[in-house]
Amino acid sequence: MEAVSEADLQALVRGYAAHVMGCSPDTFAQVGRLEGGNRHAVFKVERLDASNERAVVVRVSHGSDLEEQRQAEREAKVLEAAGGVAAPVLYDFRQSSTWFETPSMCLEFIPGRHRDLRRAAAADLESLGSALGSVHQRPTQALRGWLSTADSLASYAQERLRSILDHLSWARDPLPISLQIRLRAAARTLERRAAVPHIPSFKTPTPLALLHGDPAGNNIRWSHDPVLIDWEYARIGDPAD
Repeated sequence: MEAVSEADLQALVRGYAAHVMGCSPDTFAQVGRLEGGNRHAVFKVERLDASNERAVVVRVSHGSDLEEQRQAEREAKVLEAAGGVAAPVLYDFRQSSTWFETPSMCLEFIPGRHRDLRRAAAADLESLGSALGSVHQRPTQALRGWLSTADSLASYAQERLRSILDHLSWARDPLPISLQIRLRAAARTLERRAAVPHIPSFKTPTPLALLHGDPAGNNIRWSHDPVLIDWEYARIGDPAD
């Protein structure tokens, strides 16, 4: 996003939300920033009646390079595939617009709060498991070419192993040297032992499924039922993952 004043930015967000929802910008009384990631700014846009059911979220990418455009469109495709099942409804996505030169999307606002999963009640975890299971049942045909290219449990496991090992590049200063050494030793052990093609359970015909990819506390909004947000790490893979 170009550098603009906060007031001008809020006006752009309000205008975009109004266009998507088919109403006047005056319909929205308040625009407030929500906690966002490193790659985008997030805003809650509330209506005059302050009804959470009609509030929306606008998310605007900070950058517009090809990688960011691909990532933003990828997440939009995932949200379309999720279809509002344990996920916010996607109202609109565009790579650029009258309001923003960078990718933006407008989504359903999910009321509720985050919870510390370490302190969650058994019934809450059961509800979360049910939500994840419903995600695993979503059709994935439209996501082919956007997510994983794995076509079996074995190929997915190998793909995930490679992805994990590739992240060892982040095991560097200021991480203590002793911990860096332990991490790399653990990675070597994992690589030696992960002879997936020879493990019988990975030869079963279990179909791969849509996975959220990061169902951590901050990515779950507890409303009437738990809803998963921030789908940027979604993938097609083993439901057991």
